[in-house]
Amino acid sequence: MTQAFHKLGQLLVGNVLSEEQERRFRISRAEHILRYYWVAAALVLGLQIFNILHVVAYTGGTMRTAASRVYLVLYVVLAAATAVILWLAFRLRRSMPGSAEWVYRLQLAYESFLVAWQAAVTIYDQRTSDNVGGYLVMALVIAMVMYIRPLPALLLYTLAQLALMVGIPLFRPEDMKDVYNAFFHLFMVNLVAFLMVCYRYHYERVTFRDRELILQQNEDIRSSNRMLSRLVRHDALTGTFNRRFLGEDLPRICEKCAASGKPLAFLMLDVDDFKQYNDQFGHLAGDACLQQAAQALNALMGEGEYLIRYGGEEFLFVAENMGREALRARAGELQQTILDLHLKNPVEGKGPWLTVSMGGFSDLPVGASSWESMLSRADDALYLAKSRGKNCLVCAWDESSEGESAL
Repeated sequence: MTQAFHKLGQLLVGNVLSEEQERRFRISRAEHILRYYWVAAALVLGLQIFNILHVVAYTGGTMRTAASRVYLVLYVVLAAATAVILWLAFRLRRSMPGSAEWVYRLQLAYESFLVAWQAAVTIYDQRTSDNVGGYLVMALVIAMVMYIRPLPALLLYTLAQLALMVGIPLFRPEDMKDVYNAFFHLFMVNLVAFLMVCYRYHYERVTFRDRELILQQNEDIRSSNRMLSRLVRHDALTGTFNRRFLGEDLPRICEKCAASGKPLAFLMLDVDDFKQYNDQFGHLAGDACLQQAAQALNALMGEGEYLIRYGGEEFLFVAENMGREALRARAGELQQTILDLHLKNPVEGKGPWLTVSMGGFSDLPVGASSWESMLSRADDALYLAKSRGKNCLVCAWDESSEGESAL
């Protein structure tokens, strides 16, 4: 028995959503209401206008009977209420998502009004007919089409049942047997409608929760893929791009610069006397040295600039749309950045701080594969810089043997 009451409580007020999911669900449902339910309200409004015109035409505009006047009032009231609902819905749409809870309340008010209106029509129809089909259709359609919370639905259908049980005998006092049959049919319809409301309430919330779970899992997968992509394309020690960048991204960058007629710059950087640094301070200190240097250089990277760990203590700087003079100035900035780290120079007599040698080249690429020859030119320039005593910049176009002219 306790378990049964527990399940009943879950049916009425149970929640399968977290607080944040509940907030998003309410906004989602409110947007759904504003997007689609105005169509149903517009149909109701159109039908009532037709009913009003029909009553007027049927009576020749005289409205001489009490029944015609009652029906006319009922149709006018429903048409007016529906018009007000449409106007309020339009106003609430402009203040979404902050007005989501008011959208819920507006929908519940309209549903309650429709049930009460149809109950009134059904009661008044008992003068000439024992038909309760109008109310049955209205109750079931609302349960199937409109989202209602179980507790308000329980109150709504209970009050409607009581109103019908009180009102119908007023117009059919002589035929109580048929009245009891009508009561039973109405009770069963209200019960079925309430169970449908409960089912839809929980189904939609569980569906929303599952959809949210799938979306979160998809986002987790995308995040994992981005992390894996970074691990694959980035050097584990320094966080810079690794050699994979050369084969996967440089051809695309090179082809883009070739198509736009913009120069592409390459700058090879080599930490001077790094073997002696490792020998004197240890490999852990050497790793920390490379990390500091890479982080400082990475912090300078701007739009269209890339830093790649080429191997060991060598780094490659690549820049889109950077001519030769701009590359020379940029190299000076990178060189000064390394000096400003104040990393101790392991070789006595060569200055207190660790230095870098650089070899640069910039030109207009002619195709996707141009990067290989351009990189080779920068690498040759680095070799010259190392052979000339290190801690200097050599640009390939400065060498008379290359026969290059500045851009």
